[in-house]
Amino acid sequence: MNYLTPISGIYIDDCDAGSDLLAITLVTDDGTILMTSHQGAPLAFTSTLADINAELSTIAYSPTFNALGFRAITISVNDMGHSDEGGNQIALRSVLMDIHDNNVKPVNYLPGLTMNEDESIHITPISMDGPHSP
Repeated sequence: MNYLTPISGIYIDDCDAGSDLLAITLVTDDGTILMTSHQGAPLAFTSTLADINAELSTIAYSPTFNALGFRAITISVNDMGHSDEGGNQIALRSVLMDIHDNNVKPVNYLPGLTMNEDESIHITPISMDGPHSP
């Protein structure tokens, strides 16, 4: 089972954005991205630099059920060409996460048994081996 995990330290910067609107898009391989006012994958919204960073300070990620291994959130920011010659300027970065399952439930594999009515069958006791065996 995978749980919602907060992610800290993600912010964007644009020295000439001022109060102009920026467009941000967040995409993940799988799972869901959650923030105070936005949820889903992919996520896209337009806001000021200050409001986007406030929203990013609440970001959390929930992988799909039983996901393991590396996953990424890719963030694209577009300044929409407000304060620079040359049109839209876009920055693209990825946050890489390694998902581990630290609490794997045990699995029992039992042999199939067949018997006829009014018969008895002897079952050999089962033992457990492993690092956490009693």
